[in-house]
Amino acid sequence: MSHSHQRRLPVWALRTNGGAVLLFLYAPIILLVIFSFSASRIPGQWGGFTTDWYSTLFDDSRLQRTISVSVRVALVSTLIATVLGTMAALAIERFTFRGRRVFDALLYLPIIIPDVTMAVMMLMFFSQSFNVVDAVFGLGISKGFGTIVVSHVAFNIAFVSVVVRARIAGMNATLEQAASDLYASRWQAFRYVTLPLIAPGVFGGALLALTLSLDDVVVTQFVAGPGSTTLPVYVFSLIRKGVTPTINSVSVIMLVASLILVAGSVALQRANASRGRQQLQTSGGNIMRTTTLRLAGVAVAGAMVLAACGGDSSSDDAAAEEPAAEESAAEEPAAEEPAAEETAAEETGSKCAIGQVDGDLYLYNWSEYIDPELKTAFEEQYGVAVIEDNYDSNEAMQPIVAAGNSGYDVIVPSDYMVSIMIEEGSLQALQLDAIPNMANLDPVFYPAPYDPTGEYTAAYQWGTTGLGVDLTVLGDDTPRTWGLVFDPELSANFGGNITLLNDPRETIGAALKYLGYSLNTTSMEELDEAKALVADAVARIAAFDSDQYDELLVSGQTQLAHGYSGNMLYGIYEAENPD
Repeated sequence: MSHSHQRRLPVWALRTNGGAVLLFLYAPIILLVIFSFSASRIPGQWGGFTTDWYSTLFDDSRLQRTISVSVRVALVSTLIATVLGTMAALAIERFTFRGRRVFDALLYLPIIIPDVTMAVMMLMFFSQSFNVVDAVFGLGISKGFGTIVVSHVAFNIAFVSVVVRARIAGMNATLEQAASDLYASRWQAFRYVTLPLIAPGVFGGALLALTLSLDDVVVTQFVAGPGSTTLPVYVFSLIRKGVTPTINSVSVIMLVASLILVAGSVALQRANASRGRQQLQTSGGNIMRTTTLRLAGVAVAGAMVLAACGGDSSSDDAAAEEPAAEESAAEEPAAEEPAAEETAAEETGSKCAIGQVDGDLYLYNWSEYIDPELKTAFEEQYGVAVIEDNYDSNEAMQPIVAAGNSGYDVIVPSDYMVSIMIEEGSLQALQLDAIPNMANLDPVFYPAPYDPTGEYTAAYQWGTTGLGVDLTVLGDDTPRTWGLVFDPELSANFGGNITLLNDPRETIGAALKYLGYSLNTTSMEELDEAKALVADAVARIAAFDSDQYDELLVSGQTQLAHGYSGNMLYGIYEAENPD
């Protein structure tokens, strides 16, 4: 068929398709920006225009510290990765040496392997290396800013190298040969010919490395240490309580910073493309210097957008806007016995004499799990700074502590995790004679079942799991029973708008209670019966959710939620006090 007879799509169809693609890509971003200005704390619910959430960013010193750490890590790791990645690209493309193919293949590994694999590798590398250094030289090294930088450099070198190699492959090698013919030394040929020609690739790789470093969560979470939590890790830990307007505003600021970097990169490429080869050859050094300054301006502008919200990384944590919500000391009516007790435990480390202070206190905790005023009072009384880092799950915290050299003094695992960590030897026994207030604990919690000797833990918070119910469905006479979930007739009243915790321990426990069995049963018959009951209920529930069940219930998207007592009470508080 000739070209003149080929059928073409109508212009309106092409425009519609393009518009649909753009809407699909950018609608979530637009909604994020819009709701970052909503006065309502409930996601997806417009409560009027406000800029209070952005003001909050300038008052939250913990958030400022994470932003400061993120910017410093990104700039330092990008600089190192750009230099090493460019050198690696030149070595592979311009030189022949033994093992070149192996080196080339190994260079691509950080791009191919999953992030979690890279994270575990770096965690084990640092742990074993620090153990050797400690054994040989007696230096108590722990993870922190340096380990994050090294880890980011490790995976960013590959990305920089790929971008730079693509630029080198398209470069005319005869220009370098011509420079040599004109008696230029290797350094002069590189500085005045090669580097100006590959500069767009170098800068593109640097911007890519900067973006990847600012966005990384998985690797950073594994290799971070006391006081070195980055912004993405901190935000990820906050999402355990759901997406709040503060998180929306932080995301918008990160988006603006990214847009500045992208816009700067595009402008830089266009400026370079407009220059002719003759001008490049005659004044390559000047062009290189000018381009370098422009790139530095772009990178600094993007970083300054984030740093504008940041502060001194050593500043104390300011009072948070929202009170601690997880698992408060309140019991849901539907729960007959506690399902999870929170404890504080000390990690392995050297002991101090009673009353001795050997530095700041590093706390590894759930987000929004301690009153900031309590930390301030502790700092004033004992003259030390309390540096708090956060994690989003016991499973994320445990391998970091178990690997050793984490640098944390106090951690806050859940009850079942305490038993695991005691068994693996990750916890240090408490100096009970230095903690006289242990005598004030309720005998129910000391000693606790998961720490029968009482050597390793002091009870911190206690709560239960239960059911949060929208009373408009069945009224004030709603029966207080797990049958609201597991009885087909009762659960049918909620039309499938039910959520259960995404936690087998809790959902199976709820089924056992409904069947009249013990939560601690070891009978396989009883456990199989509870398992079948949960499986039967799946068809009548909307989702297994442990992050936003309270917000879904308060916003009316669900009518029955299985969750923690503290979250439920806080949801009631927010519903009654929307402002």
